[in-house]
Parts: sequence; C-alpha cells; structure tokens
Amino acid sequence: MYGQQYTFFSLDQPGSEQLAALADVLLNKPGFGNRCLKEEWLLEYPCGNSTPWKTPSVSPNITHLFQKQKWTPEDPSPSCMCSTREKLTMLPECPEGAGGLPPPQRIQRSTEILQDLTNRNISDFLVKTYPALIRSSLKSKFWVNEQRYGGISIGGKLPVLPITAEALVEFLSHLGQMMNVSGGPITREASKEMPAFLKHLETEDNIKVWFNNKGWHALVSFLNVAHNAILRAGLHKDKDPEEYGITVTSQPLNLTKEQLSEITV
Repeated sequence: MYGQQYTFFSLDQPGSEQLAALADVLLNKPGFGNRCLKEEWLLEYPCGNSTPWKTPSVSPNITHLFQKQKWTPEDPSPSCMCSTREKLTMLPECPEGAGGLPPPQRIQRSTEILQDLTNRNISDFLVKTYPALIRSSLKSKFWVNEQRYGGISIGGKLPVLPITAEALVEFLSHLGQMMNVSGGPITREASKEMPAFLKHLETEDNIKVWFNNKGWHALVSFLNVAHNAILRAGLHKDKDPEEYGITVTSQPLNLTKEQLSEITV
C-alpha cells in the first residue's frame, strides 16, 4: 500500500553492551516489527534477505563542499530556504548537500531501506532531506506517497537539569517565607532527598521514537518497534528473539490510500 519505504536507526552510545543487545535485535534477526518472525504471522508480507551496508555516492562538488567548510553538530549542513512574503513555496528549497552526506544504508529483511544515522544530527537530516524525498513521490498537488514514516534512536540522554538540589531547596524556602508558610519535619526530610530526586529525573539509556505525523499509524507502529526491541533484548540467552513479538492493531480512521496521501491531511 505504501510503496518503497525508508526508515532510520541511530546508536547514540556505541560502547554500551546493554544497548548493543538492543541494536542487534533491531538491525539483525528479526529486525523491525514482526514481519520476519519464524511463525510468519504476516503471511501476505513475506520476509526477504537483507543487503550489505552501502553508502550512496555523491558528486565531487558535494564532497568538496564538506571538506572546505567547517561544519558543527549544531550546523552540520547547508541551510534550506522556506517561504517568504515575496515567494511562497509548498516545500523548502534545499541546495545540494543539505542534510549532510548520504548515510550508510541497506535493505532490511522486511524490505524497507534502513539508514544508519549514528553520530548525525537527526533533526537536521530529516528536515533537510524531506523536500527531495517527497518530490520524488509527488503525484499531484494533493497526492503524495510518503516514503519515511519514522525511525528509532537508542542510548540518548536527557539534558542535565541546570539546577542543583541546594538551589531548589533555597528557592522553595524563600517561596515559603513570601507566602508565610513554614516547613515541618516532613518538608525537611523531603529536602534531604532532593539530590536523589533530581538525579532520577535525568534518565539514561533512552529509546527515542521518531515519527511522521502525516501517517495515522506511524506513532503506534514505531512505538511497537521500540517495545519489541526491548522485549527481545531482555530475553534469556536460551530464547530465540525470532519467536517473540508484540502485535498491535491500530484503527484510527478508515481512509483510502488517496485520502491518506493528501498533503492537506
């Protein structure tokens, strides 16, 4: 129904053994979702063979562009031009090289093209490569086949909170004085636990689900990919990941392919 599909993966902590197990079940058998389980639960969608990793070639001009200029993680590639009052455009106009050099990619056993965005600015890549991707499948002003509905990045850490426990306790103390409220023994005990409380707010080893909200099933589908990866990575060594999977049914709206692909949705 959806034609050729791209998805992506990023391992944000390559040295972690725990996350390496998670990456293994995503990249290898059985891969994303349940299409390649041994039980063949999706008989109408057979499982194929994966291909070796390959990085698409680019013109010498693009290679020279990234060699001669100094790019940073915050500004990793040429900028795109969006609509202005003088010129309205349906999609941003992006120069060659926008989004960075092509990442390594391969065809998964489940037939989608998987791109490895490890050590990349994922937001920059997704935003700046979207116009070219969507133009390649644009059928008319109102009909387009979306080719990238989501992906997974694992191992990311939330930003460290820019506040210490002492500063927070001091702020609450001043606030209590302003409101003429004095703290009791429970409040004093709670203030002692504030460092541990703040520490646990900074969760590590996160799995981030990226999704294209143009697809009604995108969020549900890629959350299911993440949950399946957690399930399979946590199995005992004597268990086969290809025999375990969580199947989710999503019925948000009964739309046709044409309705799903309308740009105005």
